[in-house]
Amino acid sequence: MRHAKHALFIIVPFILLTACSEDDPVAPQEDHAEAIGLLLYRGDTLHASILRGETTDTLYAVVDQTGEDFDVRFYDEDEDVFEAHDDEVTFSWEIADPALADVVQESGKEGKFEFRLRGKQAGSTTIEFFILHEGHADFRSGPMPLVVR
Repeated sequence: MRHAKHALFIIVPFILLTACSEDDPVAPQEDHAEAIGLLLYRGDTLHASILRGETTDTLYAVVDQTGEDFDVRFYDEDEDVFEAHDDEVTFSWEIADPALADVVQESGKEGKFEFRLRGKQAGSTTIEFFILHEGHADFRSGPMPLVVR
């Protein structure tokens, strides 16, 4: 009988540890890529990027004009490019001086991974981009220079 009690101390922890595997249908599954950088495309042409919060690129806007569309993609941990699934997450941004510029998205496409810049007044500021998931930022690009002419 004493051996049976010792066996329980070995078997029960083993069962608990192996039950918490990735095959557990009740445990939430994380299958989305983790972003470490952001790329801005116009069509098939890379226009600007920021990786691990560092960039040598500057974005430009013109006063009283709305620029061309940017399509947003991301770098994963291996620096491979991927597109975010906007049915799971949303796109957001913050302009350090919102008196200089704003971001425009078409009606019905709010939170999607495409946007345009509109200049309000000449000057220099920064813009930071986010992937939002369930109300919090899963990714922050770091500030990117934005010049309004």
